Amino acid sequence: MGCHCNVQEIECTHHAEEPKKKIYPDNVPYLPLPGDKYGNSAPKENPQDQSGPWATGKVSWNPSAGITGVRPIVDRYTITRYSMKDWRKKNQDELDKAFFTTKLKSDVKCTMDSIIEATDKHQSDNFFYLEDRFKEVRDSKDDIETLVKDFREEIVLLTETKIKLKYSLPALKIPESIAGECIDRRTTRIEPDLVKDEVEIELVKELSMVNSVRELYEDLIKNLEKQIKSNKAIKDQLELAWSDKKETCEIETVNIGIKNNTPTIGYHGGAIRFPGTQSTPESWAIYNATLITMAKDELTKSRDLRKTAEENIIEECVRNLRKQADIVHNALLKRIEEMDQCRQMFENELRDVLRQISETESLYDGLLKLQRQLEHNTKVVETRLNNRLKRPRAENCKDVPELELFEEAEHINDYKKRLKQQIYDVDKTVSKLYETRSNLEYVILTKRKSLYVDQQRCLAYRERYPSADTLAGGNA
Repeated sequence: MGCHCNVQEIECTHHAEEPKKKIYPDNVPYLPLPGDKYGNSAPKENPQDQSGPWATGKVSWNPSAGITGVRPIVDRYTITRYSMKDWRKKNQDELDKAFFTTKLKSDVKCTMDSIIEATDKHQSDNFFYLEDRFKEVRDSKDDIETLVKDFREEIVLLTETKIKLKYSLPALKIPESIAGECIDRRTTRIEPDLVKDEVEIELVKELSMVNSVRELYEDLIKNLEKQIKSNKAIKDQLELAWSDKKETCEIETVNIGIKNNTPTIGYHGGAIRFPGTQSTPESWAIYNATLITMAKDELTKSRDLRKTAEENIIEECVRNLRKQADIVHNALLKRIEEMDQCRQMFENELRDVLRQISETESLYDGLLKLQRQLEHNTKVVETRLNNRLKRPRAENCKDVPELELFEEAEHINDYKKRLKQQIYDVDKTVSKLYETRSNLEYVILTKRKSLYVDQQRCLAYRERYPSADTLAGGNA
């Protein structure tokens, strides 16, 4: 990590009073005099004579000899190496050095104060930067933590819905079994009543509805399992991001608390660098926004699926099944009532037929009795006529009695013919009445069989129809 400090930030910003040079008396013999000149402006001095046979140095000398290392000629027994003005200049230089030391102290102190102030300001600013970043990461962590809680609750709710549906599948076997058993039982009705009535139609419709609901539940369970898997994947990503942010918050909390007197501070080589995999604030914000948006979209999708499953599909399917069950039940009651009324009608008709048979048989007996009486009347007439044929000669007269007896005989024969026809008709009627009675008894037997199937078997089966709570997996 590079340092972006401005040089001006560590320069002396404290305008302390500059140290003043001490003022010495003028024209003192130990400090430079007004007439002293140095450097190129100094006049050239005459060559010095050798003071002795052992004198060393250069004959010509000037004030720059101190820089070039050239000394004037000095005898080994004398100390007159420099001139007086050099001595005075040397004294002034020493005084200037003392002044420069004082000024250096002032400059160093000012620089130290500026550095301390700058570093304290940087540390204070970074404290607030770290604190702001901590709050930003913490807020993001809290948002993700809320989403994680929402996903956990949603996964639990989806799992409960899936369990309800799984419990509903075995419950659907009950209405399927009841409808199938009713259809099977109703096939045992005797053929005249083996009709495709309203009950039969509604039972088939109910069976088809149960199969459709089962297929819908199975598809819904697959969709719920797929959604749960997707929710868990999103939750894992959120938990990973939350864990990273939690760790970041802990690190930033430690950084915020670090001060110059913290015992854990130390040198860390290679810490001042930008890692190649480091994100930028923009990419970090985009990552968080993308993750949160994706999670919210998936959460909304999951909630919509669960709401659709619970309120639209499960409740509607259960409501339709219960409604169809009521329709079948009402159709069955209506059919039972119709069949019972039909049975009563045929039983009443049978009673009438039995009464007619009894009356017709009595009439038949009367006709036979009358027929026997006519035979006696015939015998009487024929006997009388036969006896009158035995009258002698002229007494055998075709008189009125004879004519009346002949008329009586003719009437009797006519009565016998008519009576014979009546007996035939009555006998035929009795036979038809017996046949009708037999048919009525068979029809009544058929109706009673149908009533038994619908009332004693089917209606009893329908009483075991599961409740809406059971169909909705309420026992889960």
